[in-house]
Amino acid sequence: MEREALGMIYSVNNFQHYMLGKNFIFHVDHSTLLYLVSKASLTGKLARWTLLFQEFELDIIHQPGAQHAVVDYLSRLVSEEVPT
Repeated sequence: MEREALGMIYSVNNFQHYMLGKNFIFHVDHSTLLYLVSKASLTGKLARWTLLFQEFELDIIHQPGAQHAVVDYLSRLVSEEVPT
């Protein structure tokens, strides 16, 4: 869960100038990440992450891993070319 949350933190930090004032959606495959935005009392780094997310208008949508059709598209890409 923490690695995917760190991915969300990384993307928000790097692209915050594009995301401020816009509504955007994170599609995640860990339902525990929904806990970050719905839990009222958090402590430690989860509280810091939640404060960061509160600056933005974001929605987190849970999709089970089987429904992510193109997540690993580049790693599963098969080339029909014969290497020379």
